[in-house]
Amino acid sequence: LLESLLQQTYSNIEIIFVDDGSNDRTKEIVLSYNGRFSDKNIKLIYMYQKNAGQAEAINAGLKKISGGYLCWPDSDDYLEPQSIEKRVRILEKFPEYGVVTSDAFIRNIEDLTSVTRLAAAKQAGRYDENQFELLLSSNSMFLPGTHMIRVSCFNKTNPDGQIAGTRGGQNWQILLPLYFSYKRYFLDEPLYNYVVYQSSHSQGDDTERKKIHR
Repeated sequence: LLESLLQQTYSNIEIIFVDDGSNDRTKEIVLSYNGRFSDKNIKLIYMYQKNAGQAEAINAGLKKISGGYLCWPDSDDYLEPQSIEKRVRILEKFPEYGVVTSDAFIRNIEDLTSVTRLAAAKQAGRYDENQFELLLSSNSMFLPGTHMIRVSCFNKTNPDGQIAGTRGGQNWQILLPLYFSYKRYFLDEPLYNYVVYQSSHSQGDDTERKKIHR
């Protein structure tokens, strides 16, 4: 992820990295990139918190935002070089959209050189500007790093400036209110790489009961 951020063709970036209670070398690795980000005039903010889950990690980061647009990629995925630039262009060109979403490559950790499939390939409604009901029925793009949202729109749909601090569901909480009030632009190009691990959070939902619980 950090390497892909360095390779972005758009460099007016503020990275807010929230370390949610890691006990490995995460802090050391992230801070080792500080000089390289500074060389590209990219601002890096590193934050550590006691493990509280992804939603609370996002809430911690939301308090530090100073930019006009927001992406929230997962730490084990990565972006294509023009990912940020192309989505910024859309939001700059079309102010009526609150969200722009790209397609994504699905890759397996065992072989990152191969693409398993495109994430939006089976989504018939991907070009629909109104995604609220599609997301409710799990027929809308859900991968976090495929989205870029307009911060001003997020602030209007989340006036408290935060989402509920649950252990999961952070993507629903960010996107559903936005889709209820704003249109989404679909950029038919894979600009994000979603890496599948056997131990991934979502890979454990192998029964209906587990899905309902999460």
